[in-house]
Amino acid sequence: MSGHVFISYSHDGDSAYVTELADHLATAGIRVWYDSEIVAGDRWQAVIREQVDSCAVMIVVMSQQAELSKWVQREINRAEETNRPILPLLRSGKAFFRLSDLQHEDVTTGRMPSEHFLARLRAHQPPPRILVPAIVLSEEDELSIRHAVALKAAVAGDHITAAEMHRQLIVDRTRVLGPDHPNTFDSRHEYALNVGANGNHAEAVKLFGDLIADQTRVLGPDYPNTLHTRKHLAQYVGLTGEHTEAVKLFGDLIADQTRVLGADHPHTLDSRYHFAYYIGQTGDNTEAVKLFGDLIADQTRVLGAGHINTLISRNHLAHCTGLIGEHIEAAKQFRDVITDRTRVMGADHPHTLHSRNHFAYHIALIGNFTEAVKLFRDVVADRTRVLGPNHADTLISRFNLAYCTGLTRNYTEAVKLLRDLIADQTRMLGADHPDTLTSLSNLAHYIEKSA
Repeated sequence: MSGHVFISYSHDGDSAYVTELADHLATAGIRVWYDSEIVAGDRWQAVIREQVDSCAVMIVVMSQQAELSKWVQREINRAEETNRPILPLLRSGKAFFRLSDLQHEDVTTGRMPSEHFLARLRAHQPPPRILVPAIVLSEEDELSIRHAVALKAAVAGDHITAAEMHRQLIVDRTRVLGPDHPNTFDSRHEYALNVGANGNHAEAVKLFGDLIADQTRVLGPDYPNTLHTRKHLAQYVGLTGEHTEAVKLFGDLIADQTRVLGADHPHTLDSRYHFAYYIGQTGDNTEAVKLFGDLIADQTRVLGAGHINTLISRNHLAHCTGLIGEHIEAAKQFRDVITDRTRVMGADHPHTLHSRNHFAYHIALIGNFTEAVKLFRDVVADRTRVLGPNHADTLISRFNLAYCTGLTRNYTEAVKLLRDLIADQTRMLGADHPDTLTSLSNLAHYIEKSA
């Protein structure tokens, strides 16, 4: 027995009280050990030592006889050597001099310890162990747990680990469940997603294409999981730079999602967002502006004006509006988006900071360079605080600040900002990175201007 209460006492005069005390503590649910009889020999000494060493707390019943008992003194010595807590009870006489620094409870009338004393005992005892019967999981359940762990790794941003876990799951789920089981398809889908998230977009396209063929054969072309995989295929086709093909894939997908899920289904609205985005990527920003305008009207009606997806579409509408040369209107749209993103997401959210950077950019394109410098300076300060000075977004804002500072003809300050920026870009991106080269070109230009 461990974690018990050890009672140290003298057999001469205190036995009857200790027997009653032990019963009282046991009734209160406290585990107790005490030597109920005097036993001689080395083995009994070892038993006493083991019980002191394993106890959670020691009660010392103090009396004139106990203070003279060599066994009580030995037990106290052992308790102090092994750092056992000691809670004294004063049974008769005076408190032990060696225990005078410890708070004791007076039981000289023969009464049992108070509830407060019992609470102090319980505080030193470990909680009771609850025996839970072992659960034997099936191999399929174990695979489901592994799948959940892999998903957690992906959510944490560790896509390399997640991809490897899903790759192994594909092998094991194929063996246990079969290649055409929906859970096997789920592992293949997650594997492709994480491969793409690791930057291998072309491989993700191949994996999604193979999966769609099998899902269509087993589940059918209109099954929600098949449609979902088609969306990710179209996304990664776009990320490989095949924007026209991505537009075609999203167009076909929207038609099927509208027929199967409905025009107002969130998945349909999400595909319409990507369709408008890749229309803009093909260079047709006028059409993109129209598509985003129609989409935002439906998202506002279905999801609400403050929904994160509605705000993303509004941000891209403002971006495309600027790309067709409507900088005043774009600045107005970005200002409205900033207001709503600040309210919904907070001032420090990366999306809010992104909109603020674009707002400052269009203020500069309108020709108000002094105001743009002020706006960019604030964005740089907040992005540095929230994202760090070397984050890609922070570096972009730092370049915009330096460039606009030069446009105000403050060439000396612009040169200083660019030199600091180039040092960080070279370290983070490399000397040959396009952004580093652009900064070097502007540095040379402003050095010439300052001369």
